[in-house]
Amino acid sequence: MRILGIVLVAHALMLIGADEISTIESGSVRTIRTLEHILTLYGAKPKAGGMGFPAPVARAVGLRSQLWPL
Repeated sequence: MRILGIVLVAHALMLIGADEISTIESGSVRTIRTLEHILTLYGAKPKAGGMGFPAPVARAVGLRSQLWPL
């Protein structure tokens, strides 16, 4: 479990560093990747399956068929 945590933190730091490099290269225009872009980098298809909230959670917060992330 500890190794998984270290790997996740390392990936987060790499993504933050890549965003900072992109910001410097673009002339101080802040570059932040969206969750969809990050998932695409790892080979996931975030829009293909229509990631939604589980039914009990959706009912608890009053959502019907709203997809996440929008």
